[in-house]
Amino acid sequence: PKSTWLRPLPRLMATPAAFLLSNRRAVSGRTAQRSPGDLEQLRDLVSSGALRPVMDQHYRLDEVGAALQRQGQFHSRGKSVVLP
Repeated sequence: PKSTWLRPLPRLMATPAAFLLSNRRAVSGRTAQRSPGDLEQLRDLVSSGALRPVMDQHYRLDEVGAALQRQGQFHSRGKSVVLP
């Protein structure tokens, strides 16, 4: 499909079908839950330098349109940050 929103759709539909047609087991995903212990562990990892968040670009609040456009085109290589 030409739409940037529909482009990943065939791959997303083919992956479950591939696992249904083979004897491989799929890895189940879980939704992250917020807990004080997890947040403290993340803080410690970032503080020690073992984990480094990747920020693609910083935008001013009046540049939100450009930030959304870049995210929608799948060009970013990290998180986009909008600053007031």
